[in-house]
This record gives sequence, C-alpha cells and structure tokens, in this order.
Amino acid sequence: MPRYGVRVPIGLSVIVGVALMTTLALMSGPHSASGAPRAAATTPTASDLVPNPVQRTPGVGPVYPYPPGVPAIAVKSSTGPGPNFTVVDVAAYVSTTLMAYQTPGSAPNQLVRAEFLTAAEVSQRLHGFDGRPPETLMCLAYVHGDFTVTMLGTTGKYVTSHPTEGWQLFDAVTGNLLAESP
Repeated sequence: MPRYGVRVPIGLSVIVGVALMTTLALMSGPHSASGAPRAAATTPTASDLVPNPVQRTPGVGPVYPYPPGVPAIAVKSSTGPGPNFTVVDVAAYVSTTLMAYQTPGSAPNQLVRAEFLTAAEVSQRLHGFDGRPPETLMCLAYVHGDFTVTMLGTTGKYVTSHPTEGWQLFDAVTGNLLAESP
C-alpha cells in the first residue's frame, strides 16, 4: 500500500479511464453538446479572394478591378445607354476647377472641345489608356489653359515648360474624372 493517497482497485481505474475517453470522443465528434453539427472550416480559394470582373451582386452594378475616379461632373440622369451629362456640363466643370500643374493665378481653363467616345477609341487617341473595358463610354475633353510642368531632363537638370493645351478624361456614366494631363 502506498504511503500517500488511496489505493484504487485496478478494475475501477479502467472503468474511469474508459469513461473519460468516451466523454472526450463524444465531445470532439461531429456534434456539439447542443446536438447541432459543427460548421466545417473553409479554406479561401483564389476565386474567393479576387472578385470576378463581371460578377454581379444583387442590386449592385458589376464589380470591375479598376478605381472609380474622382467625383467631378454631376450627372443629369442615369438612364439610357448614352452619356449622363452634356458638353455644357463639361465646359462648366473645366472653367471652375483647377487642373494638375495649372499655373497659380492664371486665368480659368477653357474647353476647346469634348467628345464622347468608347474606351477603345480613347485608348487609340491617348496611345494605350486601358483604364476601362473597351465598350465603356467616356468623355475626352480638350482644354486650353496655362500650365507649369517641371521635370528632370535628359541632362540630369530640371527643365520647366509652359504648355497651354491639356486634356481631361471622364467616365460618361458616372461623371467621375479618371485622368488629366497638361
């Protein structure tokens, strides 16, 4: 008999051990204490992490892998296949909003012309703009203004130029400004 503790018969030790193992097996099985099955742990796949460019969520437009642009021209309507603003709206925006690299204190910009084109046509004119699907309707606005552009020249020195022509590119459906350049 051991000096400290109680002597337990071997038969009782086996019964307690079997009961403990059975309890552990039941608790770690496919059913929890409430009787409901445990949820299976899912591993995310590549399709879960990258949205499908043409997948639609109910009540929401298509999900595209490109930035929406910056809010610019307020749209007049959102129905129909055509643009949701007019050339007059573009002229008002151009004359009241500063462009990048605009010379401080210069006169307001003036709209030279605005064209509603597909993204494929814009890509041809701007030599490779691929910011939207080819059939997307865009508005390319040619602008006259005073700009100051300073960049590092081929000689390693900074060169400043003063172009007077530039362009702005809008999404013709949302009115958002997508790109601009003097």
